[in-house]
Amino acid sequence: MRDRLIGLLEKADLAAAAASGVVEHADFVAFAGTIRNIRDRLASADDVLVVALMGGTGSGKSSLFNAICGGDLAEVGGVRPTTGAPLAAVAQRRAQAMEPYLDSLGIAAQVEASIPAWLCLIDMPDTDSVELDHRFLAESLLGRLDLLVWVVDPEKYRDAALHDHYLKPLAAYADQFLFVLNQVDRLGSEDAALVQEDLVRALEEDGLTPIRLFDTSASPAAGPPLGTAALVETMAAIAGSSQGVYTKLVVDLTEATHTLVEQVGVAETGLREKLAATVVEAAALAAAGDTDEGMSRASEFIESVRSGASAPFGDELTRISVRLPSIMAEALKEASVANEPGGTSGNDAAVRVLAEEFAGPIKELLAARAAASAALVELSLGLASL
Repeated sequence: MRDRLIGLLEKADLAAAAASGVVEHADFVAFAGTIRNIRDRLASADDVLVVALMGGTGSGKSSLFNAICGGDLAEVGGVRPTTGAPLAAVAQRRAQAMEPYLDSLGIAAQVEASIPAWLCLIDMPDTDSVELDHRFLAESLLGRLDLLVWVVDPEKYRDAALHDHYLKPLAAYADQFLFVLNQVDRLGSEDAALVQEDLVRALEEDGLTPIRLFDTSASPAAGPPLGTAALVETMAAIAGSSQGVYTKLVVDLTEATHTLVEQVGVAETGLREKLAATVVEAAALAAAGDTDEGMSRASEFIESVRSGASAPFGDELTRISVRLPSIMAEALKEASVANEPGGTSGNDAAVRVLAEEFAGPIKELLAARAAASAALVELSLGLASL
């Protein structure tokens, strides 16, 4: 899949070039950023699964991080906020390979730990931190990580901020989610089962599937951590398949592509023929002196094309609309001169003006949109084949 994805990035570059100036600038920048991020990820150790522990204050993320790493590497506490900056743990022999990518993520705190070579584990800032910059940092990294482990506790597992702000909007990435109900040692077996069932219901309501849920007690009152082995085994299975890194990157590119496809849309067939007919009708009206009606016909065509168009495309059409009165006045003037003795057909002169001043710019816009649509459709088909 890696080679095929790299090949698709070339098509993505072509699609980005074609979409420039046709789609919203912010979406174009996001699309180009997605391509850049995918290249950055593929250039790093893509046999290492970058896993982030996400969750709110008190859920036990840092305790789970320490339990998996086999040492007290992350600060643990109940005072908000506890985790102020991401902390990445890597195996000693993979630390050098992962350092450039972690640096690109802005993760300065990196420690070597007794974890498998295929794993890079990140303890993230709290998603409900009272420090806004902590939350913003966590959110900014979501799209750059291979696997997200959402850690919840028995009290806040239905927290609206978690479900509405994070999980529902990210439902397309459900394959890259694992869920941990931590601190189950605080519940009896019957209560734990009820909480598990209710959590699954909440996740289903978020539109998430599949749901992979694990029970853990990362820092029990007595004894070693519980439930972490099953979690690590599942992460190992993901790392050993294409799902861990490449599938997520395909989803990234697919989501970004769909955003542009929705803006560009599928070009309506026969627009050039309709444009030519509009030019002939408007020119005949101008030659007959009825510039208002001619302008109305031209405006109707512009509105039909503008319907549902993205802002850059629509803005260009608006500029043409603003120029319509002067274009029609010029068509009338040329038609009047041509109708004088010894002149050519006034209708032909009006057609020439409208073809150059009205139809010409619109043809360029339609051609740009058609090129963007074709490039994005080709990219979408390639992504679907993966």
